Amino acid sequence: MEKQAAIGRRPSRAQVDEIIEFSGEDVLAREWQGAETLAEPVAEGVIQLVRIGFRTFYSQQNQFLQGLKVRESTIMHLAVANRRSLFKDSDDYLVFTLRYPLFDRSRNSFIINSASLLIFPRRIVLIEPNTPSSIFETVIGELTEPAGVPVRRRSLAGIALHLINAVVGVYSSSLEEFGNVLNHFEEEVIGSNGRKVLAMMALVRRQNIFLQQTILPLKEMTFELQHADSTLIDPELYSCLHSVSEHILQIIDSAGMLSQINAGLIDIYSSAQANRMNDIMRLLTIFSVLAIPLTVVSGFYGMNFVHIPGLHRQYGVLWALGAMVVWIIGLIWYFRRKKLF
Repeated sequence: MEKQAAIGRRPSRAQVDEIIEFSGEDVLAREWQGAETLAEPVAEGVIQLVRIGFRTFYSQQNQFLQGLKVRESTIMHLAVANRRSLFKDSDDYLVFTLRYPLFDRSRNSFIINSASLLIFPRRIVLIEPNTPSSIFETVIGELTEPAGVPVRRRSLAGIALHLINAVVGVYSSSLEEFGNVLNHFEEEVIGSNGRKVLAMMALVRRQNIFLQQTILPLKEMTFELQHADSTLIDPELYSCLHSVSEHILQIIDSAGMLSQINAGLIDIYSSAQANRMNDIMRLLTIFSVLAIPLTVVSGFYGMNFVHIPGLHRQYGVLWALGAMVVWIIGLIWYFRRKKLF
């Protein structure tokens, strides 16, 4: 007989493989004994959640094929990491591939992961990446806590909806972090180095496009699920999917808004560069105007004529220098009066 334990003795996060059984208010955790245990039928009135790390699934594909009694094409599909989000109705079971982004602050870019759901009449198989932290840990913690969620929401449809919502929630948190980067970046646009700013803008634009391309298949998956005709889909799930769809639309709108913010930053940067260029040209123009007296006086006395006024006087050079200085001071006074610098 397999060993059963209270939910407080669940396996550590390092060992993600586990089986959680929900039976009314009772929640039990079983240690993972291998894919062969999946061939055992689930008792009446029990909902079984099987959490499997991708490494375990990849290394035991044949055992999963025999234990779950699914098509070989399904196993091959699930064995490919980071597939686009999609939904498949295979009559006896449902297949979900959920792709989600995690924002990496160190590189200011998104890291894409994916999880998969297999939904059977009394069993949900969750295949997730072997990462230090799981996006499903909070949701599963709420499901397994006695006061976490109502018992009626621990149904097959309720658990599946919680897991899908966890993925949608990752998009929201990733967008929020991405927005914080844009807000911080806006403060640096005017005073930063030009090449650095342009490189950052290109990165932000690519990441924004990448994010929108990632979430659109999730929207299509939700739409297909709402119009699917499967006995495994509880009517309760249909009513809750509307809120999930609205959440996804809000995320798409937020991604579009961030795209507009990035476009606005590009305009701000272009204006700042134009103003900086104007300041440089104004400064160069002022220096050019101040050099005119020197050019005129030196050009006048540099002409190859014998009789030039003051050319042979003892203090002629001093008079010429004095005229240059007075002329320059006069121009500076005029520019300051007109507030040109």
